[in-house]
Amino acid sequence: MYLSSVISLPNRHVRHSITVTDWNLSGYSWAVTGRNNSGKELLLELLAGHLDMQGSLTGMNGPVSVVSFAEQQRLVEREIKEDESDLIDEIDNGRSVLALMQEVTNEQNKCEGLAEKLGLSALIHHGFRSLSTGETRKLILARALLKRPNTLLLHDPYEGLDINATQYVDSLLQQLSRSGVQLIYVSDRPSDIPHWLEHIAVFETGKLALAADKQSVLASCLWQSLTTAHQSSPCPTPLEQFDTLAINEPIFEIRSGQVSYGNNQVFKDLNWRIEQGENWRVIGPNGSGKTTLLKLICGDHPQCYSNWIRQFGMQRGNGETIWDIKRRIGLVNAELQLNYRVKVNVITAVISGYFDSVGVYREISQCHKNHAKNWLDWFGIAELANQPFHGLSYGQQRLVLIIRALVKSPLLLILDEPLQGLDESNAQLVLTAINRIIEAQVSQLLYVSHRDEPGLHAHCQVLSLAP
Repeated sequence: MYLSSVISLPNRHVRHSITVTDWNLSGYSWAVTGRNNSGKELLLELLAGHLDMQGSLTGMNGPVSVVSFAEQQRLVEREIKEDESDLIDEIDNGRSVLALMQEVTNEQNKCEGLAEKLGLSALIHHGFRSLSTGETRKLILARALLKRPNTLLLHDPYEGLDINATQYVDSLLQQLSRSGVQLIYVSDRPSDIPHWLEHIAVFETGKLALAADKQSVLASCLWQSLTTAHQSSPCPTPLEQFDTLAINEPIFEIRSGQVSYGNNQVFKDLNWRIEQGENWRVIGPNGSGKTTLLKLICGDHPQCYSNWIRQFGMQRGNGETIWDIKRRIGLVNAELQLNYRVKVNVITAVISGYFDSVGVYREISQCHKNHAKNWLDWFGIAELANQPFHGLSYGQQRLVLIIRALVKSPLLLILDEPLQGLDESNAQLVLTAINRIIEAQVSQLLYVSHRDEPGLHAHCQVLSLAP
């Protein structure tokens, strides 16, 4: 595969470009990395045939399959467009896992076999929109593998997967690479590049800066710069403080909690209490109910009123509004990013965090604008303030949504795989901000992740949900 002089314009509002001169990809699988604004995501879109190009691309062996956040977004948008909830007078959870796999191949045995290996067997007849974040990633991966590609384009394929699924997928990808399937593996964080990939390409500000064998790349100054992150200035001062709770009031408590969909029991007999001053981490395999639990906490799940829940001094179901709950919560998760579809600029997306809305539908004070700009500046992206939110890369969007959660200094900061899509330097900046906020007792942390982050210093108690 040979790539030369490529220029792409994927967004008509913002001029993006990626330039590659004389890169011979043939014969090897490649890891591709770089900062969030480097253009590496555009490379996948280009190779997948989703973007126009100038120049030449030769030797691309089809079929080509894609596992990326952009591919996931396309599937989500298609399912939302075809939502028939209003027509059938019930919630339409979209096409089933099996139906979406059979779009690729009608060989049901292959679909069911791969579903079993990925831990999707119990969900084979569930609708797409009922899946958790990790389960959705598994489905995207399954669809790509069922195509039996000669070239497999990947963007952090392990993100959102539990340990067992990660180990299986890593072994499978290594086997595919050795058997002659070419992998183009884009990784936001250099430390996540699989050890068995021997060639690395580094992109910088829209250009291929280096492409060589692993040993040469690891010895380069460019490689060292990818992990550089430092922020010595204090975080912006909170704009407002929430009223304190009575001494014995929990931040959140659920008693004998249970959630089920028909015969599918997500969890049952859950007794859990977050005391004031406590930080928690929630762990468990894909499908164990982590996403469902967070929806109960945020008031976004229809079964939250059929459970005994006390939160922020209020008994759920006794006249409180969902906004009484949300105003004390800052949330970041993949679902928010997928559903943040309004056309706004970056600073408006950040300011929407003060009002717990998607977009802003009220007058914005200068105080809010200044405070939002201070946070953007702290993260080093103040120059993006007036850029369209959807013109950003996936990682830059995630960073903006993290800032959106931080601006109101929430009583409870809920972060569900928050570093997904972030490069190493931005990930370290986010961890620094979290550490300082927790140390200052501005917010309490509820953290959901399949991976350990040594840079997260907050002491967290652990809630482990069973499969």
